[in-house]
Amino acid sequence: RQISQLNFYLFSPCLGFMLISKSEVGLSELARMFGFGAAMMAMVGVSAFAACKIIKLERRMLAAVLISAIQKPIKK
Repeated sequence: RQISQLNFYLFSPCLGFMLISKSEVGLSELARMFGFGAAMMAMVGVSAFAACKIIKLERRMLAAVLISAIQKPIKK
């Protein structure tokens, strides 16, 4: 189990970098993908902020909701 986890965490970034570096994606497509991801994160953040303001959460809870809504989930 430990060796398989080590292989996954060691070689997955290498594979990802290799695939990205050899891809034929142009700069405009890459910028559009980045923009789409940023826009989606912003929409989720604004929606979570609005929902928190509507139900009048205190500032600490609002921050917790925003962090958990915007961050990418970690899969184990």
